[in-house]
Amino acid sequence: MTDPLVAFARRFGAPADREDAAELVEAVGGGEAPTDGFADALEATVADLDAEDEDHRRAAARTLYEVAGVAPGPVRERGVEFVDALDDPAARPYVAGALTTALGGRGPVESLVEDLRPAVRESPPSPAAVRYLSWIAKRWSRDAAAAESAVAAALTADDPVVREHATRFFAVAWEHHVAGREAAPALLDRTEDENPTTRANALTAVGHRVFEYREADETPLVDPAAVVAAAADHLDEGERVRFNAVAVLAESEHHVEGDGERYWPDYVDNDLASRVVGRLVECLDGESEALERLSGRALADAARGSPEALADHADALVGYAWVDDRPAQGWIRRAVRRASDARPAAFVPHADAFVERVRNDPDRDAITVVGNVAAADLDVVAEAVDPLVDRFTAPVRPSDRRPVGQALASFYRADPDSVPDWVGPLAAATEAEDRERRRLARRNPLQAVAETDPDAAATVLATACSRLDEPGAVSQTAVLSGVGDVDRRAVEPAVGSLVALVRDGDAGVAGHAVQSLHGLVRLDGARDLLEPARDPVDRRREEFEGRTRDRADDVVAAVDDPDEPDDAGDGGSGNGADIGPDGDRADGEDAGGAVGEDDSAGDGSGGTAADGRDDEHPTDDEQRTLRDWLPF
Repeated sequence: MTDPLVAFARRFGAPADREDAAELVEAVGGGEAPTDGFADALEATVADLDAEDEDHRRAAARTLYEVAGVAPGPVRERGVEFVDALDDPAARPYVAGALTTALGGRGPVESLVEDLRPAVRESPPSPAAVRYLSWIAKRWSRDAAAAESAVAAALTADDPVVREHATRFFAVAWEHHVAGREAAPALLDRTEDENPTTRANALTAVGHRVFEYREADETPLVDPAAVVAAAADHLDEGERVRFNAVAVLAESEHHVEGDGERYWPDYVDNDLASRVVGRLVECLDGESEALERLSGRALADAARGSPEALADHADALVGYAWVDDRPAQGWIRRAVRRASDARPAAFVPHADAFVERVRNDPDRDAITVVGNVAAADLDVVAEAVDPLVDRFTAPVRPSDRRPVGQALASFYRADPDSVPDWVGPLAAATEAEDRERRRLARRNPLQAVAETDPDAAATVLATACSRLDEPGAVSQTAVLSGVGDVDRRAVEPAVGSLVALVRDGDAGVAGHAVQSLHGLVRLDGARDLLEPARDPVDRRREEFEGRTRDRADDVVAAVDDPDEPDDAGDGGSGNGADIGPDGDRADGEDAGGAVGEDDSAGDGSGGTAADGRDDEHPTDDEQRTLRDWLPF
């Protein structure tokens, strides 16, 4: 079978092979060589897309694709002539490839847009011209903006095909280039179009332009509540429309000056929110992973403004988030956490499962839910106290200790006698009038305890440090530094525990102890605090490597040369991050505690404590926008 590119080039030249053909087509198509025959060959190829024989049409489409790869300009100029071949199943893949390749090549498209605009303005508008503009808009939205007004008028055309391609133009064009101010009302109307593809395109287009950054006094292009209602009306439609409707809700996060981040629930009443949530929960049925992810993201946003609506679906949400490994698991766990805070009684029937998970396979969201349920019915989660206390006093990451502290504080508020006495100062800090103190209780609960009860903090910290020889232990660098900043007396017992591990533990355990001791080198009075550790650390320095060896040197230097600046730290007052069992950074927390976090953050959101996943920072798949999923 002759190579398509070679066959094309032989219509006006004599290439020996594919390499020669590519050079010839590129030169002729780019105007670098005489063009006799090239235009005729290209015109004949485009004409062959209308042949009766399917194989003939497929071959012509493949030839166009090959030519576009080496001479994109001429193919781009004739795109409007063959864009409708996308409707031919035989030619569609190659035609789509030819358009994508031709429009992705170098060369201006401004003149092309200008040439197409009159055909869009005429009555009736040219379907092919509108369609081709939508392809241009996907790659060159800034240039396509010149035709925005003409395409906006086409949204109300009598021809349903024109309306479909006009809505696609706005769906694929970047809203910062194609603002859609004139088109927004018509786009909202088109969400009720007879054509499901038009409805899907319109939902995407209007959603992207309404749920967008606004100044404080800026009015949305259309009522956001109407957009949510339109999406809700299509959540039980066919796959394409439903997918776009869910995506509009999932991508509703936007910033409004003076109000902060806003989400779709902020614009609707409780009845509409409940209806939307119910349909989104049904979309978690596993029909497609992409739909599940988007539904989970939209439900997580719903939990911010309408958590009560999610509590009505507690059974389905808990089953999804903790029973199986599902695509939107992280989003749904976050939603359950917020819903259980709003209506803890709804999750009482699941108390046994959550207690069992806290006992055997704790994750941050399950721990938070247990704490929330304690406010509604302490007895059903009472057995979680011991594993929570054990985890709080274990050598874990600061980010893993935070939700435990919040949960224990909730138990204390329900019944002070149900938890150890040292939880009292922590519970008081979580409800303090001073916002900074509340933030501190979330970021570093042990530091909050030390502020009012240094002896209690000393007991807990010493216990955590003495357990650094346990499997999976994490060095307590940041915690020691933060507690020592508050009251050095609270870290003295911990130093004794760490010295014993340096002296008697194996190299790995001793290394964790040294890493933890390093949290004290910049404190006032570090020389006195670290003096008991100086000789044991010095004797074992040669056993350490890399960061651990550097920090051992710092510990010794803090005693021998207390006035020497420390150049080996990781910057900041926190003396670096805690170090995990494999020597990796375990947490980037600044040991100073309350750093740049409001009262809604730091509350135990995220994945499992075992894998260290942080679901507050969604994966790339979870952040993919609808444009990534749009078909040709």
